[in-house]
Amino acid sequence: MSREDFLIVKVDAYRFGLATRHVQDVFHPAAATPVPHAPPEIVGLLNLRGRIVTAVCARTKLGLPPLAADAAPAKAVCADIDGDLFGLIIDEAVEVISLEEDAILSPSQLAPRWAGLVTGLVRTEDGLVLISRPECFVTPNPRSAPGGAMPAERVA
Repeated sequence: MSREDFLIVKVDAYRFGLATRHVQDVFHPAAATPVPHAPPEIVGLLNLRGRIVTAVCARTKLGLPPLAADAAPAKAVCADIDGDLFGLIIDEAVEVISLEEDAILSPSQLAPRWAGLVTGLVRTEDGLVLISRPECFVTPNPRSAPGGAMPAERVA
């Protein structure tokens, strides 16, 4: 059986697992330069040690309210997606866990609205982890993004 490492990140009450092979960096995002006419989830462009990174807000992509003003500063996960760098802005990077391939369950148990975002799920001691790929957050998927009334249908 093969094992893979996943970075567990939090966005609101949701925990997502991103394969570490897709993750280049975890950092505190600085002020972003806005991009005119960009979709709402695109916060802008960041300079990460001389590299231009497109900042994408996971909360906006999920249809969640912005982080509270008194919350801890957001973090970002840098990923290379088809040669472009993206900084997925999240609430918190929690830990790295190693999972057996057969421990990851099919997302068919989730509501269809998660179809474009979640590729699998796993139960851990700390609760449910939604397995996703960074590109799922940056590609258009208006039909499958959770959006709308999240609290009534919480997954975790």
